[in-house]
Amino acid sequence: LAGIVAKEKGIPIVITCTLRSSDEQKALYMQGRESLEKVNSVRKRLGLYLLSEEENTRKVTWITSSYHTCSPKAMAFDFAIGESGKIFWDIKVDVNHDNIPDYKEFAEICKSLDPNIEWGGDWETSKDYPHIQWKHGKTIAQT
Repeated sequence: LAGIVAKEKGIPIVITCTLRSSDEQKALYMQGRESLEKVNSVRKRLGLYLLSEEENTRKVTWITSSYHTCSPKAMAFDFAIGESGKIFWDIKVDVNHDNIPDYKEFAEICKSLDPNIEWGGDWETSKDYPHIQWKHGKTIAQT
């Protein structure tokens, strides 16, 4: 439903990740923290694309366990703003020109649909703007 509302408001959403294995989560956590050789060795074993040296300088997750890994279904998803085959990672992008950053606007749409929705952009530390999770009152350990 959030995607439909976003589309009606002219916000082009691309879902970039939903469910991932615990091993994939750990591989993402390694990125930006371990050597390129070690990171790519794990990524190759998991069938993930290999990173460049530059890509391995950026941390992409802050935890080794995630709402993405809550089997049998993900309780989180990552998204991007995308239009005409181009992905906009700039958190201030405003594709629909309404003077509201689209990442924030989409998060507000999601949160308005369910009080259990949490946006990574609202976190005090380690903000994760392209991340939405459905907590349903549970911690990761309880899922």
